[in-house]
Amino acid sequence: MTQHTHDEVVDKLKASGEAVLAAIASVDDWTSERDQLPIELTEHEVMHEGGIIRHMYAFELDIPASVKWA
Repeated sequence: MTQHTHDEVVDKLKASGEAVLAAIASVDDWTSERDQLPIELTEHEVMHEGGIIRHMYAFELDIPASVKWA
């Protein structure tokens, strides 16, 4: 598995966030359907996070405190 430094991960997350914001800002004809898309994408990503958590529990791995938000 490829290893990445903390700074590399942070840089990639920042770049990804900037790309998403730029894509949203570039939409001129905003509709209710387009308004719903970022919400649905966020919900989709939360489902992935849930899957990762399930796998961690299944393998009896501790979830790092840094990702515990609730």
